[in-house]
Amino acid sequence: MIFNTNSVIKLSDKYRKEAQELIEEYDYRYRRYKLEYSIVLTYIEASDGVDFSQFTNLRKTDYFHTFQNNLLFMIFDNAAADGAIKAAGNMLAKFEAKYFGKKIYTAVISASDYPSKEEMSLQIFHLLKYCVDNNLSNLVIDESEMAER
Repeated sequence: MIFNTNSVIKLSDKYRKEAQELIEEYDYRYRRYKLEYSIVLTYIEASDGVDFSQFTNLRKTDYFHTFQNNLLFMIFDNAAADGAIKAAGNMLAKFEAKYFGKKIYTAVISASDYPSKEEMSLQIFHLLKYCVDNNLSNLVIDESEMAER
């Protein structure tokens, strides 16, 4: 399967609402107590799917959810953008070792940059689409990358 802009749009339509539900508790704590969190969306181009269970050694407060067999949604609790970028980079290195030669698209955003969970869930898919459109595979891309290009 070729992963392209239309693929990301379909994924966004299918999973955006679920992403909002997954971050609801984190978003409440951020809005009320200013406890930062960030979300990461990773897509691995692997025709035979990806077993994400082998990459579950996150902190107990972090959460990850597989939307489909090659699309992983991660929530890094108590992590501002810099910490989330570093954590996503560590995960990317593990994915690259296991899925050598495969394209891996990774987008990361932080709650402090968005007014609502709805906006965050929309933007994370938009950022993944940006990665695909610009062939930014095997990199961790955040909002600042879009502004620089």
